[in-house]
Amino acid sequence: MKTNLKLNMMNPFSRDRLNDDKYLLLGHLTFFLLFILSFILAYERVLYIDSGAQVFEFIRDEGFEIYDRRYSMYLFQSFSVLAILLHLPLSVVIYAYSLSVPIIGYLLWLLTVYFLKDRKIGLLMLFVMLGIRQTFFHSISETFQLMFFASFLYAWLFQTRKYQTVFSEVLHYFIASIFIALSVFIHPVGAFFVLFILGLYFLNKDRSIFQKCFIAVLTIGMIGLKLLNIGGHEMSFVISVHEIFDRISKIFVLRSSVWYYERLVDFYWMLLFMLIVSLLFYWKKKRIWDFAFLSGFVVLFWATTVVVYATGGRSLDMERSFLPLFFFCGIPFVTEVFPNLSAKRNKTFFIGLSVLLLIGFTKITFASIPYTQRLKKIEQISLMANQQGKKKILMTEETAKQIFRVNSWGLGFESMMYSALKGVDSTVNMYVVDNMDNINEEQYKNPEIYFAVSWWAFWEIDALNPHYFKLPKQLPAILVIEEGEIRIKDLEF
Repeated sequence: MKTNLKLNMMNPFSRDRLNDDKYLLLGHLTFFLLFILSFILAYERVLYIDSGAQVFEFIRDEGFEIYDRRYSMYLFQSFSVLAILLHLPLSVVIYAYSLSVPIIGYLLWLLTVYFLKDRKIGLLMLFVMLGIRQTFFHSISETFQLMFFASFLYAWLFQTRKYQTVFSEVLHYFIASIFIALSVFIHPVGAFFVLFILGLYFLNKDRSIFQKCFIAVLTIGMIGLKLLNIGGHEMSFVISVHEIFDRISKIFVLRSSVWYYERLVDFYWMLLFMLIVSLLFYWKKKRIWDFAFLSGFVVLFWATTVVVYATGGRSLDMERSFLPLFFFCGIPFVTEVFPNLSAKRNKTFFIGLSVLLLIGFTKITFASIPYTQRLKKIEQISLMANQQGKKKILMTEETAKQIFRVNSWGLGFESMMYSALKGVDSTVNMYVVDNMDNINEEQYKNPEIYFAVSWWAFWEIDALNPHYFKLPKQLPAILVIEEGEIRIKDLEF
């Protein structure tokens, strides 16, 4: 009997093995779907705002572009930069950037479940997929990438310690310091992640005072280094003390909190479910410190997010801002509650999670529609521009809103990259003018420049990377809508 059971477990397709590895199979399938969608929707993911601007600058400089000293992004940019240095086609550069996140995320998941043998945290990494819709179409989104760094960091710190030598101990803290740094130096919200992990580490009774103090020094030290290297864009979120108290007094009716309430009918209800169940578990076990820490930290993060993003914004910005709650609420659920589920509840949970993940990926697919339509409009205009030989095109904000369902400040970069996919000679530069009165400025009449972004509009054509782009030195034309049709006309200065 034991021999048959052993043989069944050795067979990866046996009923016993499939039942034992069902969450591993779900994990492989989840990352496979993420990879497939990232491949199919690569242009939609990359040729949009920050991501498009970064790739364009990779190509221009043939090197890395790190914004706001978020140094962890070197890892995700390396695929595309290598492709550029090898002068591979533009499509390869874009696919490399789009696929970098699922590839690195999958590698960290594999290390977590197979090397560290922590299937619970591997399960947590799957929850992340439930919190993304618009974030999927912002491949640069650091908070999504951060979820994988922080998950692996937690699994690494909480693995069963069997170190016998000084080298193994040093290696343990060295790897921990690397992932603390990766978490902190990818986005300011990374500080919340490492502090949350540190809090749980201090509450862990299996670690000595020395170990807890050492991890605390590493964590606080990394956060301190990040504060010394805080970027310009990040400073734009700093608000006055008076404004903080004003927003706190209205915290439940701010646009950011209303946005969160509206998403509860989506998968954000799962956050409340995991939080409430975990708190009830701690209360029943009389683990008051765990109860206080979890409830206090989640409330603090939610309130901080609501206050900082009080004025609201695009769904993309709001979604990625609340995304860390899947980590904070998920950690205690998968490590404390999940292992105590009965076989019946475990089966129900597995089926439920599988269905939710499938629905989540379906929603991502539907969310792609306006992004795909936007690219088709860029393609349509590019075709007209190439036929007429007018490669530099201006348009008003009103015209842009009529053409594109999804607005973007990066149209200057995005239009050049999408049109250049057909070949360097097909490059077309489109740009939205804030105020048409400004076109009388000398820069608009300069045939040797092309148009980029509103805060840095004029770039030199001669500085373009000839392997990927080619623009003629000509005056710009104007894009208009007449009688319901898009037309390109000569611009009279």
